[in-house]
Amino acid sequence: MVLRQQTCFALAKGLGFSMGAFGALIFAEALRLKELVLVSPRFPRPFDWPGQARINCSDALLNQSWRDRLTRAAAVAPQSLVLFDPRHFDDRMAARWLARSTANVSTLAVAFGGHPCTKYINESGNFGNLQRILLGEGDARPDIVDLKRIARGQSEAYGSRLADYLNQRKRRAAAE
Repeated sequence: MVLRQQTCFALAKGLGFSMGAFGALIFAEALRLKELVLVSPRFPRPFDWPGQARINCSDALLNQSWRDRLTRAAAVAPQSLVLFDPRHFDDRMAARWLARSTANVSTLAVAFGGHPCTKYINESGNFGNLQRILLGEGDARPDIVDLKRIARGQSEAYGSRLADYLNQRKRRAAAE
C-alpha cells in the first residue's frame, strides 16, 4: 500500500531479469506499472509445469503465500513482454505459464541465448541498446528482432550454441 501511495508517474515501466522478473511481477500493481518486460523469468519453484526445473529457492527465504501472490500478480499483470530462450526448459515453461495467466502477456523467443536469454546480446556489446529498446515507448518487438540479428553476427557464444544444436540434430538423424 505504501508503494502505491508514493507512485504517481504517467508512464511507469518495469524491467526484470531472471528472479528479478518474479519481483517485478509481484510489485507491478503496487508500483502502478503500465508495462512490464520480463527477461528469462524465474520463480522460486517450478510452477505447474511438467518435468524437473533447475530453479529452486530455500524455503527459509519464501513466504508461504508466494504461489498465491504470484498467481494473482500474473492475473492482473499490466501489458507485458516476456523474452525467453525456447531451447531453455525453465524459460519456456515460465513463458508459457505467464502467457496462459493473462491475455496481457506476449512472448518473444530469443533462441540460443542461454540464461538470461539476452546473454549473446550483452556479449556483443549491445546491452545499452537493449535497455533503451525495452524501456522505450511503443512496441519493442520489431527493434528487438533487429537487435537480435545484429548481435548474433557479433557473438561467438551464439555461433557456438547454434553449432552444438545443429551437430546434435545431425547425430540424431544419423542414428535413426
